Amino acid sequence: MSTNGSGQKVYVTISGLALLIRLDWPYHPSTSGADFWTLHSEIRPVGKDLHAKVAVNVSQTVRGVLPSLEPKDAESPTLNALRKEIDRFQIEFLKSAKLIPLPFSSRHYDFKARSLVVSSGQ
Repeated sequence: MSTNGSGQKVYVTISGLALLIRLDWPYHPSTSGADFWTLHSEIRPVGKDLHAKVAVNVSQTVRGVLPSLEPKDAESPTLNALRKEIDRFQIEFLKSAKLIPLPFSSRHYDFKARSLVVSSGQ
């Protein structure tokens, strides 16, 4: 992470893509009655007129592993989940306002190591 000329934080994926990421705190329970928590986000590649609006959906498994869904505990793993899904080509950058759901589930958790998985790039 670094900052750009306007003081915004710039996050970089394993593949080297520089991103501006806005997280709209707090996580809130799903309004559809599902058993996950949601956080809306907008991601912009630096220097491009594109963006991706994302709804990060935290599963009950991951919610149980995190100390809380407050920014101090959930910001870093949320950012890593977003960067990992970008590197895996699961997020499409568009000019439209389409909202993309992103599952933040147990596949982001290593049960043997009892820790969240850091982005591997693939």
